Amino acid sequence: MASDSQLTLHQTMSQTLSKFLNAFLEVSAANDTTLFSTTLDPGCLRFLRPTSLLTKMGAPTDLAMDVTTYEKILEKEMHVFKTISGDFSDVSIDTTAKTGAATAVYVNRLVDGQEFKLEFSWHVAFAEDGAKITKVVQWCDAIGMLEFQAAIAAVANSGGSE
Repeated sequence: MASDSQLTLHQTMSQTLSKFLNAFLEVSAANDTTLFSTTLDPGCLRFLRPTSLLTKMGAPTDLAMDVTTYEKILEKEMHVFKTISGDFSDVSIDTTAKTGAATAVYVNRLVDGQEFKLEFSWHVAFAEDGAKITKVVQWCDAIGMLEFQAAIAAVANSGGSE
């Protein structure tokens, strides 16, 4: 049987992960990329996977982004798209290892009306109290992400923005 402290930790970690997963929706609604950081420890690093996607994007395969870098990248892109929905499943919390995982499907709409459904698998590490995330490993639908990035670039180059 789980102790009260384990149950409290599980609840805190679950709330932190839920807020993290919903950040794309919150950022889009408020047009504020700093909302990505509300659940992240200042030293949190984000790793994008699979490495084949990074190679195709011309990025180093050991790419690790800090909180500020990730916000700046998204800030450049979010003027041409909004995340309009998110569906989350397969959520798992491990209070002993201080980790969590989830599957997410986000629908993003570009200013020209195109919609892209992108699938992600998130793996996170939590701070000791579960209130902050200290590491993010973000697995992406590589084909969908490449198509989405190409569409973002095309819309941005045509002068489209919100």
